[in-house]
Amino acid sequence: MEQERFNKWKVPLRKRKIQAFTLLELIIVVTIIGIMASIAIPNYIKARERSINQEAFTVLRLIAAAENNYRLISQGRYYPNDPRIRKSLDEVNEYLGIGLSSTSDRWDFGISGDREGKSFTASMTRKGPYPRTYYIDETNETTCYGSCNL
Repeated sequence: MEQERFNKWKVPLRKRKIQAFTLLELIIVVTIIGIMASIAIPNYIKARERSINQEAFTVLRLIAAAENNYRLISQGRYYPNDPRIRKSLDEVNEYLGIGLSSTSDRWDFGISGDREGKSFTASMTRKGPYPRTYYIDETNETTCYGSCNL
């Protein structure tokens, strides 16, 4: 009896039914995944670019707010006072009391003003793909030049 039970489970390979996916089923699954990726990837890229745009506008508004604070404590003058000099981000952080990262691998920052200290322009230029430059001035008007509408 024990011998029969053992032989019952020992079935030769050619008599076993092998269950696997057919080539047609695999092609259908790969096609569905491809269609889903072709929809999702462009949407992901656009959402990422919109978030980068929003990051730029947020940082520029922070710089503008810091400029307005500086103006309040410095007899109505914006920083910097020399239009020939484009200040580095480290100098801007020091004088305006903000903490933007000067080691950003995504952005180049700049700020300039007129000689009388009555106006300023802050800019952020994106490094890498889709280069673009964002600006804000003393009127808090933000503008973008480059591939901004992705």
